[in-house]
Amino acid sequence: MKNTRLALASLIALGLSACGGGGGGSSTATATTTDPAITISAGNMTTVAGMGASTVDMNISVQQTSTDYVIGAEIQPQAAAKGPDLASLSLALLQKIKKSAPSNALAVGAQILETYPCANGGSVQYSATIADLNSDTFTPGDKGSLTMNACSELGVVLNGALDFTVVSFVSDLNTVGGSEKHQLTYRDFKITNGAESLTVTGSSSFDIARPTLEKLTGALSSDSLSYTAQKGSQTGTLTLTGYRISFDRSEATRATTTTVSGTSAFNFPALRGRFAVSTVEPITASADRTETGGKVKILGNNSALYLTYLSETQVKIELDSNNDGVIDSTTTGTVAALGTSLWQ
Repeated sequence: MKNTRLALASLIALGLSACGGGGGGSSTATATTTDPAITISAGNMTTVAGMGASTVDMNISVQQTSTDYVIGAEIQPQAAAKGPDLASLSLALLQKIKKSAPSNALAVGAQILETYPCANGGSVQYSATIADLNSDTFTPGDKGSLTMNACSELGVVLNGALDFTVVSFVSDLNTVGGSEKHQLTYRDFKITNGAESLTVTGSSSFDIARPTLEKLTGALSSDSLSYTAQKGSQTGTLTLTGYRISFDRSEATRATTTTVSGTSAFNFPALRGRFAVSTVEPITASADRTETGGKVKILGNNSALYLTYLSETQVKIELDSNNDGVIDSTTTGTVAALGTSLWQ
């Protein structure tokens, strides 16, 4: 049976760990790329930092979680202080589903159609057009679709669909020189965790390679991805355009070094606008997907903010209110508090 590990991994890739917290009013309008660039000031620098930190954390988490899944590492749901890691929770669910998939899949020629139940209700359907059904690896041009129908396991419910196309496949990732690349389209993919949910639409790609036995390299990228986060009666939206997350991963420690760039448009109860993100110093993250170092720049309307990761919990926030290269104000905060600020 064709190996569906990357398709399952990419179902969650780019976005299911974003934005913790609660409280406050509501926000319903969708963020768009036509929203004006936000002017960053002493009055809003902490909330802007919260949006920037949440975007970075989301991308680092899904990159590491997806890499673990692709190479076959066991994923356990995380419950970090900064909020539930929905990326690892969802991928752990999909690992469990894949292991329990029935062997009596329908295969007619190059077609696959497989449906299997989830532990607490609902189902997952996998359909595909595959060049070689007898191979354990993908072939460029292979296409498939995963449809989640109220699939309930591990405390979350999954709905919606993902379409994927294999762009390239060069040997297994456990061998030097191995590489894979897939193009993905999300169709109202939604994960619900109690009173919280996140819906993603748009397209992205994930490529990964093993240049040496000691290292993996790769990138997550997207021309456009849109997210709608729901927390009780509150709604927040985030649209990412032109994003690229490039990474190196050590096999010995599973730690990663990452660069992030792209534009974020957002509308949350405490903040609305648009900014660009770039990497000043590569972001380091431990095996449990927690940032431990690095620095990013958030560029607004003739104003900038710098986030420096001091430790697993602390960040330094520096404001350059007129983007002249001179820091006007500096403060520190915790990752958890910054995420919460978006919803107040």
